[in-house]
Amino acid sequence: MAVGLPWMIADSQDKYVQAAIDYAADLTMQASTKKVLDQSRLNSPLFDTALYTRHLEAAYREMFERYHRGEGPDAIYVRQGVVT
Repeated sequence: MAVGLPWMIADSQDKYVQAAIDYAADLTMQASTKKVLDQSRLNSPLFDTALYTRHLEAAYREMFERYHRGEGPDAIYVRQGVVT
């Protein structure tokens, strides 16, 4: 979903296997998928390594700070580089 390929999502192993078989046999679907990926890599956060790194580092900082405050594990949400 993050790159605009909802047809690549399967909710069971059987559907995953069937989707892989269908995909392997369908050159049009392969070309369409490649086109979507080529476009998505330019503007999708999934391909933004620098953003991902900043978010991961923000989460690590929050974990470290929680530990030093004596707090236990909890969910950490990172939005636009800010931990919430």
